[in-house]
Amino acid sequence: MNKILLVLLTILSINCLSFRSGEYKNTEPVRQYEAPQNPVVKVNLKYHYLVDDAHQPVTNQVLLDSWLKMAEDTLKESSEISTTREDVLATYYWDLTVKEETTVLSTTISPAISGATLGIIPAYTRSNITVKSILKDKKENVLGEFSKGESLSFVGQIFLVFANVFIKPVDTIMAQRQDLLRATCVEIKKNNIFKNKKK
Repeated sequence: MNKILLVLLTILSINCLSFRSGEYKNTEPVRQYEAPQNPVVKVNLKYHYLVDDAHQPVTNQVLLDSWLKMAEDTLKESSEISTTREDVLATYYWDLTVKEETTVLSTTISPAISGATLGIIPAYTRSNITVKSILKDKKENVLGEFSKGESLSFVGQIFLVFANVFIKPVDTIMAQRQDLLRATCVEIKKNNIFKNKKK
């Protein structure tokens, strides 16, 4: 995880262009779930970071907190939904697993070559982001499972001096996360997950 952050900081320091595959670009927020009761949802987050299919330790708590808060805020775009971090208060659970997959070429080789040439040779990084969700009720019954994913790429070069004036890479990152979470919420509504609970 530290390597990819270092790569991204290096790229940002020499300016870059960012690209996403965009399957879920500009997904609209869910404003109304039409739930008979107002659900209280607890989000349980897991984050997996893989380089060439090998799991790497995830030590960036800021990253984890950011994903958790964004998931909670995305649910609360509907006034029907409230969130909690206490199991006892939850009526539903959203088990959210975020997986980021990349390669040594993206995390080490390409940035090293670019750094050795002071940014004249472009640095290229690419990762695949997958958001997997399992929705459960209070009794841990699985109500639905969904998966949304996109790729994210950066091309950094010293001559891209004006690139960040128009689209900042961090904006692309945050927009992609938001869209993937909103697309999951669309599935939650479409599948009527927050339905009337049996007593």
